[in-house]
Amino acid sequence: MPGERTSKRRVGGDSLPTFNYDVSMKSACWLPAVLLCVHTMVGAQQASSDSVASRQIAVPCRLIDERATQYLGEHDFHIGRTTEGDDIFISLRNRSEVLTPSAKPLSLSRFSIHKYTLHRHLSPLKQYDDFRLEGLLRLAKATEGSCNATLHFEFSAYEWAWPLAVIDDGYRSKFISNGRLEQLYLNSIGGLFTKTNP
Repeated sequence: MPGERTSKRRVGGDSLPTFNYDVSMKSACWLPAVLLCVHTMVGAQQASSDSVASRQIAVPCRLIDERATQYLGEHDFHIGRTTEGDDIFISLRNRSEVLTPSAKPLSLSRFSIHKYTLHRHLSPLKQYDDFRLEGLLRLAKATEGSCNATLHFEFSAYEWAWPLAVIDDGYRSKFISNGRLEQLYLNSIGGLFTKTNP
């Protein structure tokens, strides 16, 4: 029909059909949607040095590469690996359920966003789904016998305004880490070598 359109909203990897009015229509519910969009853009977070954790470990990078890859794989991360000169980059992405260094499920949800990201308050008017955790571990040579390890995570979730689902298709939103989770993993990785080399 004229003045109407249909689209799909993604939820947890699936596409669900939704019915949307054409944005040119003078609908009373359009203004709240615009204001919500502006509020989201204004409140966008900027990356901070607090979201990155670093540690120098008194072991060559190649040994940390081997042990860290095994350790993170055991904690249910998908792992990718690339090199650039002497630097080693290990990319990380959660499987179904990531384990924290204490071997407990991380439980990616609203709770983990509040706990591990920078001052992010999730809107009670929005629905969040398909939470993801991605990260990058960089290993850079410090001296002949030591390595600088730097870890950064990024959280994301698919979100949409539930009361405005008729005109809101939703989008994937990213959340900047507060560095807390990174420090926990780096301390545990460093501890692997402390136990081996007291």
